[in-house]
Amino acid sequence: MDYILRPTLEQAIQEGLKHSPIVVLQGPRQCGKTTLARDLGVQESHYFAMDDSLDIIRLEENARTTLASLNGLIVIDEAQKKPDLFPTLRVLADRREHTARFLLLGSASTLLMKEVSETLAGRAHIIDMSGFSLGEVGAGNWRNLWIQGAFPQAFMRKEVQSMKWRMDYIREFIQRDLRDLSESKISNKQIRDLLRFIATTQGGNWNHSTAANNIGVDQKTVKRYLELFRTTFIIRELPLYATNIGKTLRRAPKYFIRDSGITHALMQVFNFDELIATQYLGASWESYALEQVCIALELTEDECYTWGVQSGAEIDLVFRKRGKLYGIEFKHNEAPRTTRSFTEAVKHLKLEQAWIVHSGPNSYSLKENADAVSIQELYKITEYLNISK
Repeated sequence: MDYILRPTLEQAIQEGLKHSPIVVLQGPRQCGKTTLARDLGVQESHYFAMDDSLDIIRLEENARTTLASLNGLIVIDEAQKKPDLFPTLRVLADRREHTARFLLLGSASTLLMKEVSETLAGRAHIIDMSGFSLGEVGAGNWRNLWIQGAFPQAFMRKEVQSMKWRMDYIREFIQRDLRDLSESKISNKQIRDLLRFIATTQGGNWNHSTAANNIGVDQKTVKRYLELFRTTFIIRELPLYATNIGKTLRRAPKYFIRDSGITHALMQVFNFDELIATQYLGASWESYALEQVCIALELTEDECYTWGVQSGAEIDLVFRKRGKLYGIEFKHNEAPRTTRSFTEAVKHLKLEQAWIVHSGPNSYSLKENADAVSIQELYKITEYLNISK
């Protein structure tokens, strides 16, 4: 498998450029943003990478004149690294003739969105991007996508080479990406230990104090690095969905490593046989299936919640579409059935529909408003929600 097309994302970018002078494509480093941008046919003279010293020099003296002279598609990669460019982009976007369109690529969401919201408000269309989805690699490749992860360079390599690439990715993320975002006050080993702690506890009830004690730092440091991990698309936070049903809610959110291949690299798990021998199979499945569902259902980070009460009722993912509330549970099981916890959650939240996404080959009805759906047939959920691809 040498190359995988990503037509849905390409179409989303093209549609965005038709209606907005600026499109922002944000996602983790190495998820394929640059490849996708170059596939749009951008001229080399119209491509500016803000982690390339030569491209930075091209824009340093008079960015407005340089960019104003260009027509067609202009790409600015790692745009969050040059915040002083955004006022210029606002001026160019407001030109009446709109002779150019700008595609901004970014891998640090908080920094990028701060500039977009403060400087480019009303001028930019935002698209979230991740690694490969099941729709892109084919449902039959679901297990390989789970084990090796969704980053193109990890998914398309053989087992040992894939693991090496992922270990290098983690090392570069700790030593380079985090350094660019914040002056690190803890060691690289402590950062890695925190990532590993998240990987081995994901899906559980998070406790800042436990994490801090585990790696030898204070809670404030843990909170700061959780935010940095979230900003760089390494982790996903699921806050609690608040209700007024008279139940005592769990207080803590849930955290997940967004890419299952990174999870397995942190745990040094090379293949499925090694994974099933660990105690982390269920948590790994939950993080993987959660991410694939979010991609398929086009859920943004601020649309995703979890829900649970101290008495035991819970459901892994709660989200709202077109004013109605839905829920999803994730089970690594060939033929899952409903549980009391699941049934109580559906009842208390008054969910319009609920699903159990599982690893078996078949999808089937569980009860009136609940179905079991195979990871290979997520289209059944998108069809129900009328999400067109």
